[in-house]
Amino acid sequence: MRILSSAVVVFGLMMPLALPAQAGDGRIHPLTEVMADGLPRMVGLAPQSAGLTFQSKVPLACTVIFGKTRSFGKITNDPVMGEVATVDHNPVLGGLEPNTKYYYRVQGLSAEGVFYAGQVR
Repeated sequence: MRILSSAVVVFGLMMPLALPAQAGDGRIHPLTEVMADGLPRMVGLAPQSAGLTFQSKVPLACTVIFGKTRSFGKITNDPVMGEVATVDHNPVLGGLEPNTKYYYRVQGLSAEGVFYAGQVR
């Protein structure tokens, strides 16, 4: 058992040295740092869905967390994005109830591991 424990400790110590210098710093950066065309805008409003659109200066894996409270509870991403980060973002919030107030936050992760988040709206 000691050998396994030592291996885990050594592996844990070596991991940070393997990360690139520009890797994410663990902080949440404001989304405004990478927005190319202003704040995300609501588009395609329908009784049970709403779309968001915006462009970023760097490719991001973009998600939107949303819900009826500030605890959110739902998450979505751009269905066209697939497995590739992009600068054109068009996520769709689905399963909405008509005449209901929702909170949402747009967020994204760059290939360098930098996490960006917008304000709760």
